[in-house]
Amino acid sequence: MFIRLTQAMSTAGRSIAIQIDGLVAGYGGATILRDIQLSVEHRQIVAVLGRNGAGKTTLLRCLSGLVPARAGSIHLDGTDITGWSPSRRVAGGVAHVPEGRRMIAGLTVRENLLVGGYVTPRKQRAARFAEVLELFPVMRDWLGRDASNLSGGQQQLVAAARALMSPPKVLLLDEPLTGLAPSVAYDVLDAITLFRDQGRAVLLVEQNAHMALEIADTAHVLDRGHITEQTREAGRVQVEEIERGYLGLQR
Repeated sequence: MFIRLTQAMSTAGRSIAIQIDGLVAGYGGATILRDIQLSVEHRQIVAVLGRNGAGKTTLLRCLSGLVPARAGSIHLDGTDITGWSPSRRVAGGVAHVPEGRRMIAGLTVRENLLVGGYVTPRKQRAARFAEVLELFPVMRDWLGRDASNLSGGQQQLVAAARALMSPPKVLLLDEPLTGLAPSVAYDVLDAITLFRDQGRAVLLVEQNAHMALEIADTAHVLDRGHITEQTREAGRVQVEEIERGYLGLQR
């Protein structure tokens, strides 16, 4: 099921960054996503919530080109990218931070960040690196450390910063709060909000509905590959109702 929750926030000056129409995707003989309709605007955080196995990760993998669409279309700033390769999507402005952070073992934080900027022209890479460190100044002390030896929260910040080396128009985040202590999770949420405020479109896939809804402008619940729409008035997100009624969670 799907629910749209729009916070009291003006949409003036915003435009659609990524538009998904009738998307169908899956693996082998299994269809995971069925007729997905979804859009994310610039300067907007859209959360997709759901249980394990609902199709959330498949949705992000399809948007980043790792899973081909069987039907439907994906548009980035009005351009059809449905048939584009993953590398072309990265160059076009789509950045995917997969679940599990996935630091490159044996590489330092500096090297992990530079890997994220492989599509950035060499002459611009140093400037982009400096800009990312301005956003995450705490990372200056980690640059020489093996990224795989960082804590979970530190790795999540590095993964997000690495994605920004592209630099992206659309940021796809898969379960960024998994395994994080609440205090660290809020640091990650602050970073996600910063991405939005800088004009990026953020699609956040998350099981932790309570925390994701604190920053989401719009939220969708994905259930067995389907999204169904209902509309709520702008204002406070009713977290308990969503967690109990739509995700089947008990608080």
